[in-house]
Order: sequence, then C-alpha cells, then structure tokens
Amino acid sequence: MRKVLIALSSIAVLVALAAFVVFAGQYAQPETARTTTGTTTTMATNMGGLPPFANPDFDVLLRPPIVTIPESGGSVTVFITLNATKLNSSELLVLETHSKIPGYVADFKPTSVTLHPGDLTTTELTVFVPSGIHKGTYPMSIVARGETTQGGSWLIIVVGLAQPIPPP
Repeated sequence: MRKVLIALSSIAVLVALAAFVVFAGQYAQPETARTTTGTTTTMATNMGGLPPFANPDFDVLLRPPIVTIPESGGSVTVFITLNATKLNSSELLVLETHSKIPGYVADFKPTSVTLHPGDLTTTELTVFVPSGIHKGTYPMSIVARGETTQGGSWLIIVVGLAQPIPPP
C-alpha cells in the first residue's frame, strides 16, 4: 500500500510540475541561453513571456523527456528528434537550451542542422550539471531556432532524487 501511495504522489508531483512549466513558460523571466560549439559557449537572453516553441513547422521530440542525474557534478544525454511536419522550405536550425540551473553546460552534437521539408533528423544533447547544485527538479527548454521559424520542447532534469515514475 505504501508503494502505491508513493507512486501516486510521484505522479501527482510530475503532473503539477508539467502544468507549472507550461504556465511559467508564458510569464518567465529572461533566462540564459547556452549554445556550445566545441569548447566555446555563446550566451544570449531569451525574451521572457515568449514560449520558445510557438511554431508548428516542425516538432521537437526528446528521448527521454524526464532524466535523473544522481548527484550534482554529473551529466545526462538526451536524443532530440526534429520532424519537419509543415516546413515549406529548408531551414538551418541552431540548437540551444534555456534553464535556470546555475553554471550548467549544454553540448549538442551537432550544434546545428539543416531541416528540409518532410525530414526527420536526430541530434544528441549532453547536459553537465556542476557540483553544488541543490537536489530538485529543473525544467530546461530545448530550442531549435532558424531564420524564419523556431520550435522546441521541455526537458525535465531531476538532480539527486530517485528516478521519477513517468505519468500515465
């Protein structure tokens, strides 16, 4: 019985977090964006209040969408699939992340892709969380930004907690 209560509590927390992430994304303060190319990190600021994935030209799918780093000072790798659902012309997309995790590093391989109408392509993202980050759950937006379009998705990073149970 206790395990069932813990599982249900975990699911409720994840659902509440997902709702918060969607709501907060609409009213967010500016966040630091990091695009890493080799050893060079370029930083920019996202405009608060603008969801980073408001364009339907392509989908950004994450595998897995929720990840756990057992303790700060670790890393995790996620695979990002870009699916050109309604893209009318080829677009060079630069990949970037937005998060309030202090000092994190995002490493995309590759850092940009050219997406053609009807294409499906996958890239790899490794997120390094520095030592000293408090245990908790941190949302991170993953954005693919082009000259005329952008798309994105949310990655949930859990630092220092047991593996969460995905929602049903």
